[in-house]
Amino acid sequence: MGKVLITGSNGMLGNVLAEEFYLKNKNTLGVDLLKSETSIPFVQLDLTELSDVESLLNEVKPAVIIHTAAYTNVDFCEKNHELTDKLHINATKLLADYSESKAKLVFISSDSVFDGMIGNYREDDNKAPTNYYAKTKDVAEEIIKSTCDDYIIVRTNIFGFHQNNGSSLVEWALNKLFIGEQINGFTDVYFNAIYTRLLSRIVIEMINLNLKGTYHVCSNNSVSKFEFLKILAGIFKLDVNLISPIKMEDSKLGASRPKNTTLNTDKIHSFIKLPSVEDGLNKLHEDYLNSKTVKMF
Repeated sequence: MGKVLITGSNGMLGNVLAEEFYLKNKNTLGVDLLKSETSIPFVQLDLTELSDVESLLNEVKPAVIIHTAAYTNVDFCEKNHELTDKLHINATKLLADYSESKAKLVFISSDSVFDGMIGNYREDDNKAPTNYYAKTKDVAEEIIKSTCDDYIIVRTNIFGFHQNNGSSLVEWALNKLFIGEQINGFTDVYFNAIYTRLLSRIVIEMINLNLKGTYHVCSNNSVSKFEFLKILAGIFKLDVNLISPIKMEDSKLGASRPKNTTLNTDKIHSFIKLPSVEDGLNKLHEDYLNSKTVKMF
């Protein structure tokens, strides 16, 4: 596989990708703005400083680049267009330009490039992002398509743990449920999110199969956010009655969010067997019980 460079290697997906790739290939290097807390080889770097990124690429000469780095706070992106552009668009363009002839580029995109009106979106369905985060992901996809021949765009939706206590859906819910606090779950928002560790292993398999193009990589079934939280609570043996159903329009959110971004996974399923949401949550629970790094809630 050659040298693997993983951007955003301290993020919720990036840190697991780094772990899984390092198990298979010791020639793996993580890159992130924040200092790493793992023993995996790492460079602390601001990806928006393009001259520094270019110097690193010329020095490391990666054969594979996994680009996960992103601002994942949708409301932050809505209020900070310039910063979002620097990371999501400008940095992606630099990585794509390098990868044009020198590397395979794997870009982690999002199910939110679709407007969420119908669900079960296929790879070639029309994109219609409804917020700035998703718009920049869409632009980044098109840059990669027009620049690279050897690329994989992975559209997905993920759940998992951060290296430190984070604010993902799972972490937020468990923090509340463990202390007996009531939470709300959207009954009208649907997704087929996948656990970060299982997605990481699939990405490795996709590279080994030398796949190219755009793929939807998610769980093989879809649930509402409310159903997801109930399954999570049940697996962790927490009180499901603490979870109340609510509609998204009854909440006070900032940026627009699509309601049904479920992704059709037939294309990738012809190559790789996909897990269910329940499979992913059970594996997450297993990893939680065995973890020395995930904060106990």
